[in-house]
Amino acid sequence: MSTTIMVGGMLSSLNQYLRMEKDIQKIRKVFVEKTDMRAKRMAGKAGALAREVSVGVQGAVVDFQRRRSKATLRKLDEQPEWLRGGKLRDYQLEGLNFLVNSWINDTNVILADEMGLGKTVQSVSMLGFLKNSRQIPGPFLVVVPLSTLPNWAKEFKEWLPDMNVIVYVGIRASREVCQQYEFFIEKKSVKTTKFNALLTTYEVVLKDKAILSTIRWNYLSVDEAHRLKNSEAQLYTTLLEFFTENKLLITGTHPQNNFEDLWRYRYKFLDTIIDLIFHDAYP
Repeated sequence: MSTTIMVGGMLSSLNQYLRMEKDIQKIRKVFVEKTDMRAKRMAGKAGALAREVSVGVQGAVVDFQRRRSKATLRKLDEQPEWLRGGKLRDYQLEGLNFLVNSWINDTNVILADEMGLGKTVQSVSMLGFLKNSRQIPGPFLVVVPLSTLPNWAKEFKEWLPDMNVIVYVGIRASREVCQQYEFFIEKKSVKTTKFNALLTTYEVVLKDKAILSTIRWNYLSVDEAHRLKNSEAQLYTTLLEFFTENKLLITGTHPQNNFEDLWRYRYKFLDTIIDLIFHDAYP
C-alpha cells in the first residue's frame, strides 16, 4: 500500500514538473516573438529614416541644379547641336520651346499632338535640353507601354547618343543586378543616381515601386497617359507616391468634345496648373 502511494506521489510531482516546463516554454516563445517584433519595428523605422535622409539629400541637389539653371534661359531659335538624330520640324521646335517654358514656370504639361507628329522626339529633346543646356543630369523617369519601348530606346540612341539611358525591363533577377550595379554611385559620401534616364514600362513600375519610389526624379514622362484618367488604376496610384519635380503626360488621345478628361488630368494627377499643346496632323 505504501509503495503504491509513493509511486502515485512521484507521478503527480512529475506531471506538475512537465506542466511547469510547458508553461516556461510558452512564456519563452512569447518573449522571443515580442522581442523579434520589436526589433523588426525598430529596423523598419531606421530603414524609413535612412530612405528619408537619402531622398532629402537628392532633393537638395535637384533644387540647387534647378535654381542655377533657370537663371539664364533664352528661347531656342534653332535646333541645338547636341540634338543629333536629324532635323526638327518647325512645330517640333515650337513644342520643345513650349516644354522648356513650362519647366521654367514649374508647370506640368500635356503634349497632345496627333499620332505620327513626333511626340517622342519632342519629349526626348526636352530631357536632352535639361542635361546639355541646363547641366541637370537627371534622374529622369520615362514610363511607357511595353509596345512602344523599343521605339523610345531607338529615339534616345539616335537623338541623344551621349545620354546614359537604362532600359529597365526583364526578369526580376536581371533587374536586381541592374539595381546593384547601374543605379547608384557614391560621391563624397553622397549617394546619387548613376544614370541620366530610366526607360521602363507600366508593369515594371508596379513591380519595383519599392526601389523606384525612393529616388527623387527631376522629370517624369508618361507615354499614352490617357490611361491615367482612371484614379483607381494601379499605375495612377503608384506614380502618385513618387517624388517628381515636373511631369509630362504624352497622349494622342486628347480630350473629346468637352474638357472632362482634361479636368481629370488637372486635378487627379498633375496636381498643379497645366499647359496643353496640341498640333493637328491636318491643320
